[in-house]
Amino acid sequence: GLPTVTAALPDGILNLVVTAGLAASNSEVRKLIANNGLKLNDAPVTDAKLVVTPDMLVDGAIKLSLGRKKHVLVKPA
Repeated sequence: GLPTVTAALPDGILNLVVTAGLAASNSEVRKLIANNGLKLNDAPVTDAKLVVTPDMLVDGAIKLSLGRKKHVLVKPA
């Protein structure tokens, strides 16, 4: 029941989070990462230069989480 978006992979984590609608800008995503507020497949993201690749897919999608309440599934285009 999570919202789903489609994005091209590989892509940088900054662009992916903005495309998914979890943040308005790359600088906002950087701040979220610095404050341990962003998770990829339930693991904290610690590197703003992370490149999200198809080998990170779990059941055909990547789960992005912002805090406890905002979650989005990203499927490759």
